[in-house]
Amino acid sequence: MSHPGPMRFALDIPQTYIVITLYLHQEVEEPMKAHVVRIGNSRGIRIPKSVIELCQLHGAVDLIVQQGQLVVRSAAKARAGWDQAFEQMHRHGDDQLLDRDSPTPSEWDRKDWTW
Repeated sequence: MSHPGPMRFALDIPQTYIVITLYLHQEVEEPMKAHVVRIGNSRGIRIPKSVIELCQLHGAVDLIVQQGQLVVRSAAKARAGWDQAFEQMHRHGDDQLLDRDSPTPSEWDRKDWTW
């Protein structure tokens, strides 16, 4: 039985302009190879666009060394989630002043304290 030859497609554009982009839609456990390159006096790693999009790496990132491995992740935003936490506290009545029964202000508090 004869095996058919490779499939051939006719393209109207030169082959040098064909670009195949790999889009990752899930986590990949197999390691990707990358090279450490010189960037001025530092070193860097080129991260494929598909990986940057998958991991949502935009702007600042956190670099963490864990057991000899480098972990790169999107930087946590300061006070991220605070609004939701405050709303939840309010719904549960847990947003009351803790020092409501504070002692009576002293003479110093009344005369000398300024905001």
